[in-house]
Amino acid sequence: MSSELWAAAIGGGAGLATGAVSALLAPWARWAIDKRQIKMQHQLRILTQAREGLAAFRRTGVAVTSMGWYQQLRPYMTSEAIAVIEGPRLPIVTDEQRKARRQNVAGTLSEETARIERNWKLRK
Repeated sequence: MSSELWAAAIGGGAGLATGAVSALLAPWARWAIDKRQIKMQHQLRILTQAREGLAAFRRTGVAVTSMGWYQQLRPYMTSEAIAVIEGPRLPIVTDEQRKARRQNVAGTLSEETARIERNWKLRK
């Protein structure tokens, strides 16, 4: 066989191999990108709901532990923050004590939301 024929065969084989690899890698790469994007959207949704729930808690003072947004955020929270929010309930006698408890819970939730957002690299 002549050298031109060998060159054509090698070039054709290389082109075929490159095309096959590209056909396999492109969908895989797209899937990885889509997977990351879906995960990020889910994380953003959790944080958005948590912030909206926190704003409602600040207005109303309704217990957060039974709220859906809190249950979604809870697995990502530190045990210390969970202890502050779900900790032992002491009898609250005065409005000042109620207000102090609400502020403590709100501050903890706010700090945890910001920490989780940083850990997920959604904010610097």
